Amino acid sequence: MTWEEPKNPNGIVIVHEVEYSKVDTAPKQGNSNEGISTRDANGETISNEVVKEIVQQDTVQGFECLTEHQFLQDRGYELKALDPGNYTARVRVISLAGEGPWTEPVTFNVPEPHTEKINDMESGLGAMGATIGVCIAVVIILVFFIWLLVRWR
Repeated sequence: MTWEEPKNPNGIVIVHEVEYSKVDTAPKQGNSNEGISTRDANGETISNEVVKEIVQQDTVQGFECLTEHQFLQDRGYELKALDPGNYTARVRVISLAGEGPWTEPVTFNVPEPHTEKINDMESGLGAMGATIGVCIAVVIILVFFIWLLVRWR
């Protein structure tokens, strides 16, 4: 992910902090968002937005800290080894004057890995098998002709 450096930082920028989390928008078992009202301990009805927020609290959190030098070199950060799903991320800088505000969260999706079945011909196994088959056929034909020559003498 990439981002712009602040235009007028309040002091010399030391680090860039990246905070990301996996967002699970599916309701928990027994907490359906549609058609069923959810109540808190006092019997008050909880809105669908609050239920969704409660569900989103069960997220995988990540936090990365980049030095200013790393940021200037890469112009961002590559989030690695993320499971497929929806994520949000936000960034802030820390300068000699202190912490800056967080950016607005951005949402992104990590898709399921694309697995494509490769047939034997594309993988090279088919070509290798064909080559071995041709070699065996040539050897059998040569042995047959040698046998015929030896037999006629």
